Amino acid sequence: MDKKTYGPKEICKLANISARQLGYWKLIGVVRPRQELHGSKIFHRYTEWDLDLLKAVQKLTEEGYRVSKAADKIKAALARGEHVSVQELLGLAGLQPASLQDPSQTVAPGMETFRQRVQEELIRSRRFRYPLSCLAIRVEVSPPDNEDVMRRVSLEVEQKLIACKRAYDVMAQVDRLEFVWLLCQTAGSGAQLVIIRVQKILSDLEWVIGETRYSIRTRIRSAALQSADKDGMKMVEAARAALNTGI
Repeated sequence: MDKKTYGPKEICKLANISARQLGYWKLIGVVRPRQELHGSKIFHRYTEWDLDLLKAVQKLTEEGYRVSKAADKIKAALARGEHVSVQELLGLAGLQPASLQDPSQTVAPGMETFRQRVQEELIRSRRFRYPLSCLAIRVEVSPPDNEDVMRRVSLEVEQKLIACKRAYDVMAQVDRLEFVWLLCQTAGSGAQLVIIRVQKILSDLEWVIGETRYSIRTRIRSAALQSADKDGMKMVEAARAALNTGI
């Protein structure tokens, strides 16, 4: 008798994830469902092992871990013909929460992954006719004379942003004190609501170290995908450029 398998809707319900999360995790190689041909249609079926992996990856995301790291581990094992246990996945050596990583060590790969996701979402937005927006967020620390303070502020801001980010959005750091946030299925009006929420979360941050008082201000601007855009990064650059204007 064949082992029990699950369809996409059932696996999403059991793993407590969205269909969009499942689609993305399948895209990056977290799971590889079995394909069954019925007539002219192809159906995806997931095993108990797939279910365990999805639950583990969901736990990782809830704790602030980067899914791409788990995906790399899983794909490497599959290439060797091995399975990755849930215990092994949850105990990945060297896998640190995103909020605890030093931004100076993650800027380049983070932006490369972000750029790839922007292009993927651009294709989906064209195909399914849904809007796409981007936020650019810059943190200003005054006085900017203490590198340790800058680093700690950056980590705290990143942690707060990750806490309010939706699972299917994607965020990256341009540099230590600037972030870009891709808002999937979100029009310009929706982006403004996110800005209001983020401003409340990051408002009135202040640090006092010794006799020095550091004020922290956050500047946020948005841009939406334009119908003529063939490169999604134009939207991202428009949001970043707006940080330098009074708009």
